[in-house]
Amino acid sequence: MNDNEMLYKNITDISYEIMIYITEYLMGVATRKMRGITLNHNEGFLDINVYFDSVLTEEEEDEMLHIDTYLLSKGYPKLYNRKGEVILNIDNVGLILISIPSDIDISDKKDNLGWIYLRKEY
Repeated sequence: MNDNEMLYKNITDISYEIMIYITEYLMGVATRKMRGITLNHNEGFLDINVYFDSVLTEEEEDEMLHIDTYLLSKGYPKLYNRKGEVILNIDNVGLILISIPSDIDISDKKDNLGWIYLRKEY
């Protein structure tokens, strides 16, 4: 099974497993500025896109930059489901921190693995 077939066959399991790892890491690190987290997988490369409503402080950014390292330690080079089956091949992980003011809608930016987190906007 090639990567694209594996991705679409296992999309729910992939999102779930990665959400567990990201949630574990974000405990005590996530800030009120965080608006959402999406995932995109393309040719072995997993992008974690984290949206904020304003620019991060240096300390906040430093803490966030470790998400990809943490995920690599858990799901690299293969991501497994709870049954021990390979559900995704990961060659590399990239973290992209994006600042978009909260008055601009981001709900259309879900990428091919969807939202891991999306803050309710008032």
